[in-house]
Amino acid sequence: WRDGMQRRASKDKPLSEWTKDEVASAERVCQSYNTVGIMVREGMLPKAILTKYGRSSLIRSWGVLRPLVEKYREDRSDPELWGEFESQAKKAQSQQLGR
Repeated sequence: WRDGMQRRASKDKPLSEWTKDEVASAERVCQSYNTVGIMVREGMLPKAILTKYGRSSLIRSWGVLRPLVEKYREDRSDPELWGEFESQAKKAQSQQLGR
């Protein structure tokens, strides 16, 4: 993800131009961050896993994937889709700004 999709997508490639493979990769990343976010929220993993050790990757990934998340939420009428991914990214952003 970091070396491929994130670099290509970060060059302002519109979501409508993403390939099927890029979308599939992005979906896996969203689901993975969401799952880890749930585990952090439920106390199964320490908060530092995302907000300290994975902060920069989490923030960059959210910045790139946010348009996909928002589109899926609208298309599926599911405003909470991948909500823990968003929540953890926002917490990481707040911590980064508070440094």
